[in-house]
Amino acid sequence: MKTTKYLLLFIILIGPALTLSNVKFVAKYTARLTHVYAEDDERDGREEEDDDNKESDDYYQDVQTVGEPIVRYVTVVDPGFDRDTDGDLLVDALDPDPTIKQQEFFTDDDGDSVPNALDKHKGEDDLVYISFEDTNNNGILDSLE
Repeated sequence: MKTTKYLLLFIILIGPALTLSNVKFVAKYTARLTHVYAEDDERDGREEEDDDNKESDDYYQDVQTVGEPIVRYVTVVDPGFDRDTDGDLLVDALDPDPTIKQQEFFTDDDGDSVPNALDKHKGEDDLVYISFEDTNNNGILDSLE
């Protein structure tokens, strides 16, 4: 019973204050609406021109848009890193011999234990053509120097 008395007292004292503040709020923001004209409003042309100029100043202001700079990245590569002459998927800058495929250093088609890349006599035994002479006596065969 006591809570209902306090609730009634609260509504009676605070209720009118809330409605007055709402009216002030509405009045404050509706006062900013200055002119409302219908499309068929008949006024003389001079007033319309003045109003048009005022409206254009109010509504059409210079707007400056600032764009973001365009950033383009250019990758510069040394000439040896952008091509593969022999097609072995190893760029020329890293390839020990860019004219010979790397696979040729690890294959031997004629079975003479000399890789195809270094094979001077294809299909034949290269050791047959080596002379075992050492004319300068340095311990290295002359045909291998």
